[in-house]
Amino acid sequence: MNSVANTVSNAANTVSNMASNAVNTVSNAVSNTTSNKAANTAANTKADNKNAKIEKPPAGATALCGDGTYSDSKTAQGQCSGHGGVKKKLP
Repeated sequence: MNSVANTVSNAANTVSNMASNAVNTVSNAVSNTTSNKAANTAANTKADNKNAKIEKPPAGATALCGDGTYSDSKTAQGQCSGHGGVKKKLP
């Protein structure tokens, strides 16, 4: 008698576990999709793309700013103001 009861109980547990696993799989997929970093697209900044081409600074540029833009300010005080500070001074 115990063997039949155990078989029925095991079958019920198997069905219950399969249903729980299906719910968890969907939940995990949604969670992983939202937490993964976005693909590298044209919308991403050059700072995010380590394979970006090195560009020549524009004529008259005096500094490369932290956000990837260039400054043509003649004084250190105005260079890269509002652009993440000076990343590199140019010759």
